[in-house]
Amino acid sequence: MANVSGVQQAKKWIYDSLVGDSENNAIVSGRIYADRVPAGTTPVYPYELYNLMAGTDVQGVGTVRESTSALFQIRVVTSGSPDTNARKAEYRIDQVLGGAKNQISGDYMFTSWRTDPVDRAEYDQTQKLYQNIGGLYRLWIQKVA
Repeated sequence: MANVSGVQQAKKWIYDSLVGDSENNAIVSGRIYADRVPAGTTPVYPYELYNLMAGTDVQGVGTVRESTSALFQIRVVTSGSPDTNARKAEYRIDQVLGGAKNQISGDYMFTSWRTDPVDRAEYDQTQKLYQNIGGLYRLWIQKVA
């Protein structure tokens, strides 16, 4: 995967890991999105959303980047209060990404763990409730090839 950044490969790894978990995928049917629901798509709930919140590069000798420590928010979005399926999806996210160690995807190796919970409400202009449940996950990203 020449010329792919560690963060871009991390987004692919998150997606592949979540869609590859049969229990999780049974709940969200592949509705797993990076950054936002794609334009022109009518949301079907629940769905999963992940995005980069912050990151720090770890420098080696000179200008060589040895690795990246990236913080991703990964969450289940529901219309209304979370139901049993949404809570199961949140649990599966944590099972899949909460303690992944040294997993290789493309030219990078990933380790991830949850650092903080996410549980927040949002309201649209009509005061309809949308709930976000999940966590902040720290990914250690290191090039292997």
